[in-house]
Amino acid sequence: RVAADAVRRATSASGREQGVNALRLRVQEANGEARERRERERLLDRSEARLNGFDGPEAVGARRLVSEIRAGRDAPADLEAIVDAAIERETRSQEAEYVSEELRSALAGLGYQVGADFGTTLLQEGYTQFTRSEWAGYAVLVRSGGHPPKLNFNVVRGEASRPDQEARDKEVEEEFCDRQTEVVEQLARAGISAQRTRVVEPGEKPIQIIDGLEGAAGAEA
Repeated sequence: RVAADAVRRATSASGREQGVNALRLRVQEANGEARERRERERLLDRSEARLNGFDGPEAVGARRLVSEIRAGRDAPADLEAIVDAAIERETRSQEAEYVSEELRSALAGLGYQVGADFGTTLLQEGYTQFTRSEWAGYAVLVRSGGHPPKLNFNVVRGEASRPDQEARDKEVEEEFCDRQTEVVEQLARAGISAQRTRVVEPGEKPIQIIDGLEGAAGAEA
């Protein structure tokens, strides 16, 4: 009987210990889940804070994803990478928009003729053109792209075959090249660091001919 009582006590103690261990495990699991929820909420809060101020399509998509995760959607393992990519693309877009607008302002301030849709066209198409009143049939084609944004300029004209054509082409190119430094200085005043990295000397290459420009075949200068 003494042996039987000892067995019952041992069994009871073992059961209590198992119960305590099971409870401890459930508490640990609950704590772990609570910790994961807190970490997820901190990640979502941080993601929303980083996206604040960005209103383009990439940021809108990332912000929608955060909202869906708060509503119960599983968070992708690369959420931070998704937010990083959205911010990077939005930043590039804002930089390009700022550069195009300041370029339009700088050119207009220097007496060049720029259209009302100059900045929009440059952003959407990647290129546009501007001219001067005394450059009948000529214009400057500007292309934008890359990161940081790069600007490429080249003088273009319409079809023409005047006797002094090469001399007139070179003259217009020289007039624009001589004033490029002023454009760079105007951009610098707007906080845009610009450097001339590649220069094709006037007359070094045949001028590009494009449609839509008329008057380059006017009387000899």
